[in-house]
Amino acid sequence: MFSWRKIKNIKSIEESKAFCIKPWVHLFVSQEGTVAPCCLTPWDKKQALGDVNEQPIQEIWNGPEIRSFRKQLLADKPNSKCSQCYQNEKVGLRSKRNIVNFLYGKNYLHWVKETTRNGYSKNSKPIYWDIRISNLCNLKCRICGHHSSSSWYDDAKAIDATSYDTKIHRGPKDFDQLMDQLDVFIDDLEELYFAGGEPIIMPEHFKLLNELVKRKKFNVKLRYNTNFSQTHFKNTDLLEIWSKFDDVFIHASIDDSGDRGMLQRKGLSWNNVIENRKRMLKISPNIDFMITPTISILNIFHICEFHKNWVLEGLIEIDEFIPHVLKNPLYYNLRILPAPLKEKVKDIINNHVDWILKYIENHPPKPPKKEHLEKWKDQLDMLHINKITGHVKLDMLINELKNCIIYMNTRDETHLIPEFTKMSDQLDRLRNENTKETIPELSILWD
Repeated sequence: MFSWRKIKNIKSIEESKAFCIKPWVHLFVSQEGTVAPCCLTPWDKKQALGDVNEQPIQEIWNGPEIRSFRKQLLADKPNSKCSQCYQNEKVGLRSKRNIVNFLYGKNYLHWVKETTRNGYSKNSKPIYWDIRISNLCNLKCRICGHHSSSSWYDDAKAIDATSYDTKIHRGPKDFDQLMDQLDVFIDDLEELYFAGGEPIIMPEHFKLLNELVKRKKFNVKLRYNTNFSQTHFKNTDLLEIWSKFDDVFIHASIDDSGDRGMLQRKGLSWNNVIENRKRMLKISPNIDFMITPTISILNIFHICEFHKNWVLEGLIEIDEFIPHVLKNPLYYNLRILPAPLKEKVKDIINNHVDWILKYIENHPPKPPKKEHLEKWKDQLDMLHINKITGHVKLDMLINELKNCIIYMNTRDETHLIPEFTKMSDQLDRLRNENTKETIPELSILWD
């Protein structure tokens, strides 16, 4: 009957080129207030699925835009909104599409299968939320901008690069109204992802967290993308609140250590980062922790050293580190490096992979929990990672490191070097910093 439908079972999801289960399980609200398929798809109103400032979420969830989107994915037809995932997969990088299909494909395949020809999904619900409350942030990272950090506002004005008229820009204009709309879905909520700005300092984040505590929804998986500069909200210790929940995962956006780390993430106290990690290990050792650095030309020469040092200092296990490659801004992209520096990067990464493989001979990583192995054993191929050690997280780490080399060499973008040096000089003057002295490997780019 539905010959147009290509997605019929788990195998068809695993082999798909375009299908993503997110529009059946995921609610993403952007810092513009728009609802998009996910954080990597366009946020503008023209391409959005709806707008929480103008429509109720229940109306958006089975509205014409999302129905049309679901229908295209069911036919496994690529959608231009999803180009970032397709591009990642083309050059061998992991994609959010593969990851979310892995996490939710098996359990919610029935929602996909019962979807009607016009994309209507009667029983599906947003069980995984990502609500970008605002751009409020206490840091102004070099690779970021005013669009995602209020702290960038003055510097952005100075270089004519503001994203909004005001320092702080809020997506949902009335957060209490949004909470009322979400009330009908909260009993089914399985996963809540907080990102920023910096979610830890947002009052709305604290309000939503307290609502879960009030309802004793401690089974909700909490996921954070945080700069890890703070573990308190005002006088409240978040480690104590997180300890009430069954599953908390902290993705710490830390790109480098010491002076290099503080140049890349202006406003960061490196001593505070170290203290926060030590305190977490002492008070809440069961919280999952992962360093998730964004790999750019600013940290590529020292990222392996950073990983090694934290492992040897006992701050992380060897597999608690998953990098991802920066795509934009283009002038921080690995592809702008000249050939001699690319060769140096290749040697650094290959040497570090050799160190990892040697290290685990005497310090094998902890095996995955038995219940996780049982749950995911038939779906690991969806991650599309090369099996090197047989340990999933470690294989992901090694794959991502090697993929830095592959991605770096896909194109020569050295013509963007003047844009990099211009931006670096501007920010160095505004922030009283010196990129060439702090990261001497890059000084050749000014020659």
